[in-house]
Amino acid sequence: MYKEVAVRERELRGYGSVQPFNNPYDTDGRYSEHGMPLSSDKSMLRRGDPGAEDIRSDAITAFELVVIPWLVLALLLGCYLVAGANGQVFVLLAMPVLLLAVCAAFLSFAYKNRNTDELALGFLALASIILGTGVGIYLNVVMLEELHRLNQGASYFNVLPTEAAAGKVDATAMIFTNSSIADYSRYFGYVDASRESATVYCVAPITDGSSSFTTVRYFAAGVNCCGAQETFSCGKANGEQVHGALRLSPELRTDHHLDMFDKAVNAAEAKYGLVTGDGYILLDMISDPIAYRDALWRRAYTLVIIFGCVYLFITAMTAFVIMPIIRGKA
Repeated sequence: MYKEVAVRERELRGYGSVQPFNNPYDTDGRYSEHGMPLSSDKSMLRRGDPGAEDIRSDAITAFELVVIPWLVLALLLGCYLVAGANGQVFVLLAMPVLLLAVCAAFLSFAYKNRNTDELALGFLALASIILGTGVGIYLNVVMLEELHRLNQGASYFNVLPTEAAAGKVDATAMIFTNSSIADYSRYFGYVDASRESATVYCVAPITDGSSSFTTVRYFAAGVNCCGAQETFSCGKANGEQVHGALRLSPELRTDHHLDMFDKAVNAAEAKYGLVTGDGYILLDMISDPIAYRDALWRRAYTLVIIFGCVYLFITAMTAFVIMPIIRGKA
């Protein structure tokens, strides 16, 4: 009976036979019974391939060092672009915080397991989050906040200066008729003597072009853009005769600013015999408000595309430099 068992064992352990699954590797997770290195089970990105022999299966590739940080940046900028244009402030705040939390957890895991590859990847992802947040904030402050404001209101076309302002209080963009003008010859600048800066609040009536036009419902307006020694040059029109207009920005519609503009309008009424009737709207004159709004969006996504391409090149160069270092071949 002993011989039969021995023969059976030789048959099971013969060449080409499949090893049993009960204990093919040793318990410390490092080497098999044949002395071959085993793949690491301490990688956060992969668990290893038991078939790999000499190559570390938890090693980060150059492709991953390039693409993963770039994808983090693209995700962040994409969220800023869409959420900013739609005024979703919560997303703008939550997205970088969430990504930073995930990145911190990844770095902590890699540090505890002394995984140099994943530490390098984590720091590159962290740099992507910081840069992406900076670019995203710039996008929102310079372009997307204004784009959202203009998208929130109504646009009116072929507006007559005689039309009641009360029916257009929801406007963010207007285009007046071709005969309408901002009468810069009847502008007035009111100096805010209560402030050390002595800000000048300027208004000019929008009329039908006739000198007899006195009932004003729309004013071109701005600050520090008129005076005794200079002509009216407020807003994006810069004193040129254009027929488009944007609602005055929220920064110039605070209680104090509106009070000062109201005093400027009252002074213009007294000086030129104007009447504001049922109220008035303060405007920033511009040649084409619709094109301006579209340009804000175009500039925003163009900046995202350009920066994304540049950053892809930067991550590729960075991976090329640090790969020999983390492989110990520098």
